[in-house]
Amino acid sequence: MYPQGAVLFLEKQESCGVFVLCAREVKLSFDSIEGKTLILRIAGVGEILGLTATLSGSTYEVTAEALRSCQVAFIRGDAFLRFVASHPEAYRGAVSQIIGLYNGACDQLRTLGPSTTIPKKLARLLLDRSSNMQNTEQGIDQPLAHP
Repeated sequence: MYPQGAVLFLEKQESCGVFVLCAREVKLSFDSIEGKTLILRIAGVGEILGLTATLSGSTYEVTAEALRSCQVAFIRGDAFLRFVASHPEAYRGAVSQIIGLYNGACDQLRTLGPSTTIPKKLARLLLDRSSNMQNTEQGIDQPLAHP
């Protein structure tokens, strides 16, 4: 269990393994060359965080921070690499997640590209986020809401 605001890993930190998000959401962010923190996206249940860094043996590309208290399973890098090497279906699943993330990044760049006006960018962001809202016992759980 990680409490709200806990950092799972930091951008440019050497990868030590992957984090499987079991419950709640994690904010993924990185620093721009101007030193501003940019939110890349909100990761959801079932995602494997730190996947590309662990597979490539490099550093984490982003910082991962718990938006609310969340449950995460950690798998050491060497154990994860042995597992995917001996289970082709798991390797295919990891590659599938990476492809999905790549395609999502391309879609974001198309949507938020330089030719789009700020009101159009905001409208697109709100429409995309509204499709991810979930009903909970406490009401609507909104990914845009800051805890």
